[in-house]
Amino acid sequence: MRSVTLTSGKTISLTDGITAIVGPNNAGKSLLLRELQTLMNSQHGVPAYLVQKVVESYDVEFKGSFDEVAIPWIEKRARRRPPGQYNNGAFVEDNFSLLNGGAVTESSLRTAWEQRQLGPLAQVYQLYFGADGRTGMVGNTGAYSLAREEPSNPVQRLYADEALERTVSKVIERAFQTPLYINRAGGSEISVHLGTMINKPTIPPTSEFLDELKNLPLLQDQGDGIRAFVSIMLTIITGQYGFVMIDEPEVFLHPPQAYLLGKMLAERHDEGTQVLLATHSEEVIQGLTSSKAASRNVSIVRLTREGSVNHAAQVSPERVADLANDPVVKHFAILRGLFYEGVVVCESDGDCTYYRAALEAARQDGVSPQERLLFCHCNGKARMYRMVESVRDTKVPVACIVDIDFLQNDNDFTRLLNAYGESAEDFAAPRNIVSAAVEQLGMKIDRSVAKMKINEILAAKNSSTISRGEVDRITEVVAPQSGWKLFKRGGKRLLSGDAAVAFNQLDEKLREIGIFIVAEGELERFHPEVPAKTKASWLQIVLEEEKYRNSPSAIQLTLDVSDWISLRQ
Repeated sequence: MRSVTLTSGKTISLTDGITAIVGPNNAGKSLLLRELQTLMNSQHGVPAYLVQKVVESYDVEFKGSFDEVAIPWIEKRARRRPPGQYNNGAFVEDNFSLLNGGAVTESSLRTAWEQRQLGPLAQVYQLYFGADGRTGMVGNTGAYSLAREEPSNPVQRLYADEALERTVSKVIERAFQTPLYINRAGGSEISVHLGTMINKPTIPPTSEFLDELKNLPLLQDQGDGIRAFVSIMLTIITGQYGFVMIDEPEVFLHPPQAYLLGKMLAERHDEGTQVLLATHSEEVIQGLTSSKAASRNVSIVRLTREGSVNHAAQVSPERVADLANDPVVKHFAILRGLFYEGVVVCESDGDCTYYRAALEAARQDGVSPQERLLFCHCNGKARMYRMVESVRDTKVPVACIVDIDFLQNDNDFTRLLNAYGESAEDFAAPRNIVSAAVEQLGMKIDRSVAKMKINEILAAKNSSTISRGEVDRITEVVAPQSGWKLFKRGGKRLLSGDAAVAFNQLDEKLREIGIFIVAEGELERFHPEVPAKTKASWLQIVLEEEKYRNSPSAIQLTLDVSDWISLRQ
């Protein structure tokens, strides 16, 4: 499979390894898989009564001739049978028995190959794994005659092939620390157990073997998580399909299991299996990228919907590999942003918590910010550009909220602008005016303020002499302060004239690309009345007393950020 073309005209390229479809709810991820399956299995196009809402067409590459390429591949996955009467029908020509219990004739496969269509070929080539019913696929099943009949499900396939059973057992043991065992002494029923058998099967089985088997847990009695996991891996491994589509592989799985499933699915590329999946799980994506990203075999497609039109933004396998190996991405979980409408990057975890609370207070529609936006941080301004670069590569809208001293450092300013695809030179004129005015702030010492503070220091003690500590404090009062330190405490209100105009111009230009400056100076200035010995203690008071609800400027800032992201969906 080379590509899938959407009804919107957008084409999604499929890697020969894993292509993962992600995006918000109701974007069409599951529908894409179902419609693609319908197209692949159709010989004469989609019936008129079925309207394709997401998928327009697909492109599949046929290599070589039917006899040289297709027949050897099919014979490894389905058993050839001569004409005759079988448990799944009568055939007047050579045919192949399929794992799903059906059969397909050789002539129909040849015709589809020559016409460069899948149709009946899809029954051998592809597997669609929906989110429903997968936990019931690993229960006990009926035995069958190895001499006269063909296996009709994965459990029967393991029953007939002990080597395949060992392969599957190793996978299950890796995930759940217990092997899988097929009971071949159950008469008319094949049962699947979890655990290791010490006694070996014999004909007839010994009483010791039967007693041990009786105490071995049945797979069908286990929880939904283990049954769902085994169902997926068992079906894929025993079927050896060329193309597998899986909708929400994470259903019923805990995060560690979802991660391992993603990792194992990526490893199936070594067996020649191409996978297309739709997921809501960050853990599945992490598992996929951990295993094969370095081999450039994983691509991520973010699907969104505007009205009835689907849009797709694709991250190439090469860029996915770079992201997977980026320590900033690994340690700050940036890939979680794939599942949100947008990402908001802040300077610290405390900033994220406050702005998230303020936005939740501002929203009147009952939608929590956590449902739409991912607030994340990277411990300061210096690494913000790395986060922006990574998120923009995934085609997710990303905004930054920065303290006002972001304008001070040339490196931080330039790198963040470059991360947004902008040149710092285009912002230099208003920034230079603001910087010059801020530097001047630090050179001015207000006489009346200095006198007041010195009197407070002297009045604090009744001693007739001035102590060394008092000298240091008085020196600090009359020494010039950093203009940027004052600017961070006082915000843009400290500016006047041309500097105030330049700041507004700069602020507006930065907002257009996604950088939002805290005009008050820094987070704590939204509530200056709250004691701020440490940011943590300040934040605790603000959250406990819900003071963020009474800060119009903070609420408006978060609304502006949210609106900016919404306009870029």
